Amino acid sequence: MKKKIRRQSMLAACLFMLVASIVHFLVLSKVTPAMPFSRRLGYVVPPALLMLLCSLFFARVIANRIYEEAMRPQRVMVRYLKNLFSGRLTDEAPTTEEEAELTSLLETSQERAEFLQQLANVRENENMRRQFSANVSHELKSPLTSINGYAEMIESGMVGPEDTRRFAGIIYREGIRLLNMINEIIQLSKFDTGYSDFDQREVINLHEIAHAQMETFQQSAAHRNVRLEVEVRGDGAGNAILMQGNRRLMTDVVGNLVSNAIKYSKPEGGYVRIRLSQNEDYVVMMVEDDGIGIAPENQKRVFERFYVVDPGRTRSEGSGTGLGLSLVKHTVASHGGTIHLESALGEGSRFTITLPKDGKVKESEEKDDAED
Repeated sequence: MKKKIRRQSMLAACLFMLVASIVHFLVLSKVTPAMPFSRRLGYVVPPALLMLLCSLFFARVIANRIYEEAMRPQRVMVRYLKNLFSGRLTDEAPTTEEEAELTSLLETSQERAEFLQQLANVRENENMRRQFSANVSHELKSPLTSINGYAEMIESGMVGPEDTRRFAGIIYREGIRLLNMINEIIQLSKFDTGYSDFDQREVINLHEIAHAQMETFQQSAAHRNVRLEVEVRGDGAGNAILMQGNRRLMTDVVGNLVSNAIKYSKPEGGYVRIRLSQNEDYVVMMVEDDGIGIAPENQKRVFERFYVVDPGRTRSEGSGTGLGLSLVKHTVASHGGTIHLESALGEGSRFTITLPKDGKVKESEEKDDAED
C-alpha cells in the first residue's frame, strides 16, 4: 500500500510538470513567435527537469507522511488486538481520535455504530478477564488459608480435644465453600466456551423445582423469621409448569435467588415468594421478597462476576462469592430467556425471569400476557 501511494503521488507530480512544461512552451511560443524552436526548448526543458526532480522528492516525502498518518490508527488497533488475542494484557487501547479515524473508513452510520460497539465490547471483555483472574486468585486464597491454618494447628497438637472438633468443622465448611466456588467457576467457563449442559436437557417442572428448593431453605428461613411461599397464577393454577431445560441449572437458578432473598432479609423477618405463570409459549417465574432491597447504583452491577453488594455481610456469613447472580443470568440466557430486576431500598426486590417453553429464543405477543 505504501509503494502504491508513492507511485501514484510521483505519477501525479510527473503529469503536473508535463502539463506545466507544455503550457510554458506554448505561452513562450505565442509571446516570442520569432524565437527559434531549439532556443524555446532551452528555456523550458532545464527548469522543467529541475522542478520535476524537486516535485518527485516532495511527492515522496508527502506520500510517506500521508501513509504514516493514515495507518497510525490501524496499527494501534492491530497491535491492540494482537496482544489481546495472544493473551498479553495491555492498556494500549485506541484513543477516541483514532477510533473516529477508523470508523470514517466505513460507509454507513450503522456500520460505524456497530464498529464502535464492538470496540467497547472488546474493552469490556478484557476488563472482565482481568478482574476475573484477580478475583479468582483472591477468593480461592481465603478458604485455602483457613484450611491450611487450622489443619496445621491440629497436626502440631497445639489444640486440645475440645477444640479439635470445632476446628474440623471450620475446615469442613471452608472446604465446601471452596468446592462450591470451583464448581461455579467451572460452570461459568462452560458458558464462556458455549457449552451449557444442553446435552442433558429434558422436560422439567418449575413448580416442582420451586417447592423442592423452598424445602431445602426452610431451616435457614425459619432461623431468620422468613416465610417461604410458592404461588401458581393464571391459567397454570393447579397445573405443572413444564419447559425444556437443564434440571440442575434451573435448580441452581431458583436456589441462588431464594438464598439471596433470605440472606438479605430484614432483621425482623419477612417473606420470600415464588410466583409462577405460563401461557402457550412462555413460562414466567418471579422471585420477590420484602427485604432490605438493592440501591439503584448497584442494580446494574449485581449480575457481574464477583460483585457483592454488601461484602461485610456476606463474608460474615461464610458464603457468597458474587458468582451466583452471574450464573443465574448466564443460565437464563442459555435457555433463551430474559431476567429483569426491580428493587428499592427498604422495600425488597423482585427478579422476573421469562423463559420459552422449548428453550429457544422466539418472539411472541403472548410473552407479555404471561407476566400480567
